[in-house]
Amino acid sequence: KNEDDLALQFSVGDPVVVAEGELVNLQGRVLSVDGNRVTILPRHEDLEDPLEFPARELRKHFQLGDHVKVTQGNHETETGMVVRVEDNVVVLFSDLSMRELKVLPRDLQLCAERSTGVDQSGQFRVGDLIQLE
Repeated sequence: KNEDDLALQFSVGDPVVVAEGELVNLQGRVLSVDGNRVTILPRHEDLEDPLEFPARELRKHFQLGDHVKVTQGNHETETGMVVRVEDNVVVLFSDLSMRELKVLPRDLQLCAERSTGVDQSGQFRVGDLIQLE
């Protein structure tokens, strides 16, 4: 892949980690993408200013409990919650199919929306807490 293709996998707001170079393991959020350069806001007490990196030095970084959307691949458009992070694979529990999906981090994006089939039945909606008697 050329470097511009690598930069395309990043979007504003994506959580990232520096994967190589002198700031390896530094976490942050993407502020902007310009060609193959990605500017991040670091999550570190001593670093308050945005930093710029070549896209090849960054990887998307997701944590347990993050709600994500699959942006490409076999499970494109599905959403779910991150339940495990393995070596270069994120396992999420799908909102729609209620099963575990293994997805590459580059194919994920944080999101608030949820995939739903039928989202309302009578007086209840999917996600409502109800009491059965």
